Amino acid sequence: MLGSSSCIPSSVWLFDSDASHHMTSHISLLQNCIPTPVPITINTANGSGMSVLSIGYVLPSAMSAITILFVLYVLQLSVSLFSLSQLNASGFDVIFSFSVFCV
Repeated sequence: MLGSSSCIPSSVWLFDSDASHHMTSHISLLQNCIPTPVPITINTANGSGMSVLSIGYVLPSAMSAITILFVLYVLQLSVSLFSLSQLNASGFDVIFSFSVFCV
């Protein structure tokens, strides 16, 4: 997911079962963004690392009826990711099958 892609709108989020945190490269989506207190690096599937620049939250929208907390700002991402494990750890049930996906 390295590199920036101009063909994917900032409003598109992918649900990712491997992502450790919610993250985006679109700082305009984040509210109350603060710099990370210590350097944080996200490791990708190919072994490369990406720096987390700050942390914020995403307000409810047409995409989500809930506020998404602890969203990492990672400039090098090509898409925004919702972490299924972080949703689950926050108390949400995540159910998906071949034809249905529910949070």
